Amino acid sequence: MNIKELLLIGLILLLSYRGKAQPYLNIINVTYSNSPNADFINQNKNHIKLQYIGVGTNIPIQFKNKKDALIISPFFEKWSSVVSNKKKENYYGIGFPVSLYNEIAKCRWNVLITAILRMNDAVIDKNGKMQAGGAFIAAYKKNETLTYKLGCYINNDLFGVFVMPLLGIEDTFC
Repeated sequence: MNIKELLLIGLILLLSYRGKAQPYLNIINVTYSNSPNADFINQNKNHIKLQYIGVGTNIPIQFKNKKDALIISPFFEKWSSVVSNKKKENYYGIGFPVSLYNEIAKCRWNVLITAILRMNDAVIDKNGKMQAGGAFIAAYKKNETLTYKLGCYINNDLFGVFVMPLLGIEDTFC
C-alpha cells in the first residue's frame, strides 16, 4: 500500500465515527463538489473534471396532532463534465418531492409516503421529460432504541421502471 491509499483508508475510518443529528427544519441546503483532473484513482492521467452543485430545502408542515406532517422538499442540481479535453457538458435536474409522515395512533407503527416529480436534461424547458416516482416506508418501533423499517422506492426512469426494495434497522443505543 502506498501513502495515498493509507490516507484514504484513515480518512474513511475517521469519517465513520458515529454521531447524531436530526434537523427539523433545513432552511437551505447547498452542496458543491469539484473533482480533481487526475489523482491516485485516475492513474492513467485522463483529463476528467466533474462538478456538482445542488440547492434544496425541507419544509415540514406539522398537523394539529403534533405527530403527523407534510414535508415539501424542492431541489435544483447541476452537473458539469469535461472528458478528455472535449467541450464542457452541463446537465440539470429539478425535483419536487412531497412526503406525508403519519404515526398510527396507539400503535408502534409509523409510515412515510413520498411522491416525487423530477426532470433531468441538458436544458430545463417545457419539452423535458418528467419522471414520476415515489417511496413508501413503514417503521415498527420495537423499543426505545430499536426500530425496524421496510419499504419500496419506485421511479419511471428514462430506461424503464426502476424498483428498489428498502430494508433497515435503526439502533439508537447511544
